[in-house]
Amino acid sequence: MQSRRSLASTRLLRRSYLLIAFALGSLLIGLTPWLGVSSTAATGQPVPRPVPMPLDQKAQQSPHHGIAPANAMEPAAPLLDRAGWTATASDEETSGENGRAANVLDGSNATLWHSKWTGTPAPLPHTLTIDMHRTAVVSALVYQPRTNGSNGRPGEYSISVSADGVNWGTPVATGTVADDASAKTLGFAPQGARFVRLTALTEAGGRGPWTSAAEINLLGDPGTPAATVDLPRTGWTATASDEETSGENGRAANVLDGSDSTLWHSKWSGTATPLPHSLTIDMHRTTTVSALAYHPRTGGANGRAGAYTIATSTDGTTFGAPVAAGSWRDDDTVKTATFTRAESARFVRLTVTSEAGGRGPWTSAAEIRLSGPASPAVHGSWGRIIGFPLVPVATAALPGDKLLAWSAYALDRFGGSNGYTQTAILDLKTGKVTQRRIDNTGHDMFCPGIVMLADGRVLVTGGSNAEKASIYDPATDAWSATSSMNIARGYQAMTLLSTGEAFVLGGSWSGNAATDKGGEVWSPDTRTWRKLPGVTAAPALTADPAGPTAPTTTCGCTPLRAARCCNWARAAR
Repeated sequence: MQSRRSLASTRLLRRSYLLIAFALGSLLIGLTPWLGVSSTAATGQPVPRPVPMPLDQKAQQSPHHGIAPANAMEPAAPLLDRAGWTATASDEETSGENGRAANVLDGSNATLWHSKWTGTPAPLPHTLTIDMHRTAVVSALVYQPRTNGSNGRPGEYSISVSADGVNWGTPVATGTVADDASAKTLGFAPQGARFVRLTALTEAGGRGPWTSAAEINLLGDPGTPAATVDLPRTGWTATASDEETSGENGRAANVLDGSDSTLWHSKWSGTATPLPHSLTIDMHRTTTVSALAYHPRTGGANGRAGAYTIATSTDGTTFGAPVAAGSWRDDDTVKTATFTRAESARFVRLTVTSEAGGRGPWTSAAEIRLSGPASPAVHGSWGRIIGFPLVPVATAALPGDKLLAWSAYALDRFGGSNGYTQTAILDLKTGKVTQRRIDNTGHDMFCPGIVMLADGRVLVTGGSNAEKASIYDPATDAWSATSSMNIARGYQAMTLLSTGEAFVLGGSWSGNAATDKGGEVWSPDTRTWRKLPGVTAAPALTADPAGPTAPTTTCGCTPLRAARCCNWARAAR
């Protein structure tokens, strides 16, 4: 039994939650031709008509980023089971077509909910409400557009949640999504709810006052509770339904000793105690708790918790309905269970009903930690999530409480030198996001250098189009090209000089790798670049084994990258 219990297993690669967040936040899976609509004079019915739109070329594998492992795109949060769910809408089309709200839960992309369009169309906004008929941790809404046309794709949206379907509170997410046929994952801080409401404020293409959806799904607990802090474990004790004391020191108290090398293990010597097994933490004081972190054992795979429930108690005798339930993956990463609601409790009980790998009737744990809501006065607080219609690879703060962001030639991918860039501007006062594609500068600005000029304009250099330089003027909301750099580069560092000129140094993957990417300066008066012969890149180099310009398979960044160059690359390793 001992040998079975201590079977070695190769550690799975630790998943990058930045990449998972990137995957959940990506707004495009592929690009398709867009469809416009017109209305017939007699009925006002939206009639699809083709509108020619340029097709973006196929993404190429970029030389400066490694390829992510196959399992890296797995979502952090599971799809919630839709059994028993119902859907209602502010309005729905029942005369001209079967556009009932219930269609978003039928499992078919060929059916749809559509706002009322016959006769006098119901005006925007339109709402679609999902009732799960049970409380669960929810972290995202997945919206699948209709497949037989473009009418009704939401543009600006908000998402609200409710425990009772009456009290909704402030939206948990707002933003703008891209006008395309791909599924949209609209994330928000994980929390317990029974009702989730999507409100479409605009139609993405401005084609009419309608909203539609083919399917709606919800994502559950991502294992990353928002705004929580570890509770101090001083004075805590742990007990278990059973524990191993003969074949090893597998006592429950080991989950509180601060060491991952010790563990609690259910009884396995002689006749193993069958599942389920429970572990109870007594905090010896009543406090607010909202999440539990489970550290699997480090010396083997046996006993990793699979299916579980968590319940709380104030007296250690009466435990209420579970505040968390689910199944953890069979790997050695730390698992976090977010409670459906914060609980005032003294006792927290983890009950494990299956072994993750099905290896036997046992359960083990190296450490157990509990978390409670962070105090905004002490720890600060996060606002609601704002959805972007693109991956904001680079950003720049603008006057008037606005934020400029851009990706690459595509909304969610990069590669090649395509000569245009997808941009978006967030108005921080209103939360509104507007999207625009910039073609007039001939510049794909993926992973560039950035500097804020003295007059508030933004100078962007290099990247995928390595020699190019572009300027955004917030006063006129206009992009323009300026003269190209003398040295082509990407991932370079830039700063503003006291003269008002812009200084650039370094660079890695983009441009001629054999060229010393020394310093040069751009003058706002002449709008030209001049090289600085005495300012070479060599003194800034570090001992990067990949060299200053060679591609890498980890972050893709080199010693001469700007400080924020890895905001996309780190997500892809």
